[in-house]
Amino acid sequence: MKKRLILISLLLQVLISPLMAQDEGAAGNLLKESVQDIYTVVGVGVGGAIIGLSTLSFAEHPKDNLKNIVIGGAIGVILGVGIVAYKHATETQDVYNEYSMKPSKYFSTEDRLAIHSFSFNKYMDQKPMQIGYKFSF
Repeated sequence: MKKRLILISLLLQVLISPLMAQDEGAAGNLLKESVQDIYTVVGVGVGGAIIGLSTLSFAEHPKDNLKNIVIGGAIGVILGVGIVAYKHATETQDVYNEYSMKPSKYFSTEDRLAIHSFSFNKYMDQKPMQIGYKFSF
């Protein structure tokens, strides 16, 4: 058991150490967010497994209900993925709201109408493509 724990901790160190050594540019930021997302999913999964483990104290035969640990961990992982997906979905909305065009006092309703009428007239001046069919029997 102790060898397995040491092997898992070494494996995690080897896998995560290159991530920490990355440049802090755009790729570093993406990498940092990805590691945070993995930590979120794993953390919520472990929390679910702990909750599943805590249900064993209420069972008459805990040995027969060990599947509660796995079920709790699975539900935790599913919730963790949902949390990460929701975080990324709202993050995109925040970025959109941050960089969206704010109404200006210099861009009035008349200016908008002028732009729309100009665009409409530009397309109305073009000849529509005509296609004709002639049927004969």
